Formats: sequence, structure tokens, C-alpha cells
Amino acid sequence: MGNMSISASIDPSTDLLIAETSIMPGERVVILNGTDPALEAVASKGAAELVIFPVTASAADGFRARATSKSTVSLDVFPTEQAAFDVALLPIPKGREAARGMLWAARLALRPGGRLYVAGLNDGGIKTVMADASVLFGTPRTLTTRRRCRVAVAINKTSSASAPDVYPAEWGDNPTQMQTRQFGEVIICTVPGLFSWDTLDEGTALLLDNLSIAPGERVLDIGCGYGVIGLTAAARGADYVVLSDDSLLAAHCAYAGMQQNGFANVEVTAGNLFGGLPDTMRGTFDHIVSNPPFHHGFETDTQVMRRLCSEAGDWLHKSGKLTVVGNTFLRYDRLLRESFGRVRTIVENTRYAVWEAGN
Repeated sequence: MGNMSISASIDPSTDLLIAETSIMPGERVVILNGTDPALEAVASKGAAELVIFPVTASAADGFRARATSKSTVSLDVFPTEQAAFDVALLPIPKGREAARGMLWAARLALRPGGRLYVAGLNDGGIKTVMADASVLFGTPRTLTTRRRCRVAVAINKTSSASAPDVYPAEWGDNPTQMQTRQFGEVIICTVPGLFSWDTLDEGTALLLDNLSIAPGERVLDIGCGYGVIGLTAAARGADYVVLSDDSLLAAHCAYAGMQQNGFANVEVTAGNLFGGLPDTMRGTFDHIVSNPPFHHGFETDTQVMRRLCSEAGDWLHKSGKLTVVGNTFLRYDRLLRESFGRVRTIVENTRYAVWEAGN
């Protein structure tokens, strides 16, 4: 049972996870919260079979590019096979609720005696994840703490009398089980761990309060999350709505919301910004709407908004418009003016603003 060599990954915790994971010949391996395609190329060398659950559509593309005959890339978020895997690899996700969901998914997917390897930055929540893992698996063992990262392994002791049979009640709602909520005119489907999963955030609420949809509009909701903006546009008379998000979990929730509301004129796709859309949709939308993310890890990052501004014009017809909401300090109007001839502030309060841009 030898350690695998370090890959050319840009993520130090991924490199350490690869280096510290041991796989016996014939074992089945599952990667949860797959973000770095480097995991696929190296982990598959020692596995009889590797099943990968990417976190985003763009990550799925990266894993497919490296796929071998032993690899399967699933667009589901969590495994449906129970007690089927010998080894699970988990680069920890951001947010405790999302991490708990992944830990529970690993608990269900692993055979008794199966091994869970978790990895993350020391200041990125790995110690909290290890504490939560101890509830399901017993105390994890730290394998290494190099490069400001930590890798630990835990054993699935499902035969133990102390192992829980259900999702721990003290953790709250189960992030692997979708639930429905009424937000304004529409029903949304959501899970713990998604942005603003249990209540409508103030920025989106301000946008919806000031969102005008003309009858017959073709609307694109970019970075849709669970889809409340696009679904509301459909409820207000849009002729056709596309919901798009790179997060596969968000896309699954948006699709379930479309079904819950019975909208036949709504389509859901997964991709990085406009990456999930076919070229035939270029220049066809009357209205693009978005509450774009502005965090990369724990840092403020407006690169998503910059790309949205620079690329949106290709997807709007010549009289189309882009409506976005953001914190006032982000001053998205300045970015919008770099790409659009007409920019106006629809509404602004002490925390948020809604801007509209067009040509």
C-alpha cells in the first residue's frame, strides 16, 4: 500500500491529498466535491474503478478531459450507490453545511471499513470538518500538515453501535435532501449550503422588487443559484427563460424548481457563465439578469462581473438589456460603462443597488 506521487496541481491541499491517499488493487474509489482534475489522473492509477462527482460543470469538463477507461464522471451531486466504495476522497467545500452534506454522502457511499480522506487549508475549515467527521466515523487521524494544509483519514465504522443511522439531528437540515420554499410568486427548491438557501437575500429581493419583465421577453438568468430570479421572470410573463449556473447543485435545484412551478417555457443548463449555452442562442436574449458572486474564497473578487459585462453583449440582441444587483461598494456601474453605452441606477439603498445597462 504505497503512497501516490504528487501531481502538478495548483492546489496544495489537492497535492497533499494525492500524495497521502493509499489505494489497494481492486478497490473502488469515489471523489466527492471534485474541483481539481489532477485528482482523477493520479487516483485512477491505483483504483479498479473511479467515480467522480464534480462540484461544477467546468470542473466536470476538466475531469472528462483526463478520463481513463476506469473513470466515470457523474453530473449528479451525491452518489446514489450505498456501501459501494472502498475509498472516498473529499477536498473540503466552503461552508460547514456543505461539508456536512459531503461527509454524510461519504458515510452512505463507503462500505464498512472504507476509508475517507479529507484535505483542506488549516485556516479554511479542515479542523472543523475533522471534528464533524468524528461524529460519523470516529476520530480521524492526521496524516500530514504541510504547506498550510492538512490531510486526515477516517474509517467508516458502520457496524459500531455508536455510529448514527440517520443524519445527526444537531446538524440541522440534511444538505443531501432537497426541500421546497415559497419565495414571492414562485416555489423554489433548495438545500443547505447553497447561497441564501433558507431565506431570500436582500440583494435579490431588491432586484425582484424592481424587475420589470415585458410580455414575450426572452430572459437569461446567469449565475442563477436555485433560480428564483429567472423563475420569477417566467411567472411575470417572460416568453422563454434560461437558467444557468456553473454549480451542479444549483442547477439541480433550479431544474427541480422549474418542475415544481410547472413552467414549460424554462430551460436549465450548467456552465461557467455563458459556457453552458449553445452558440445558436447568441444575440437572442431581450434581457439578462444576474446577482453575480463577488467572492473567491474569503476575498472580494469582481472577475465574474467583469466577464459578465464583457461577454453579455454577445448574447443580447441589439436592443437587449442587462440588469444586475450588487453591494453598493462594488460600484458595478463603473464596470458596466466599460462595455455598454447606456447605464442607469434603477434603485439604491445603503447596502445594495440595481443597475441596468444596454446599448
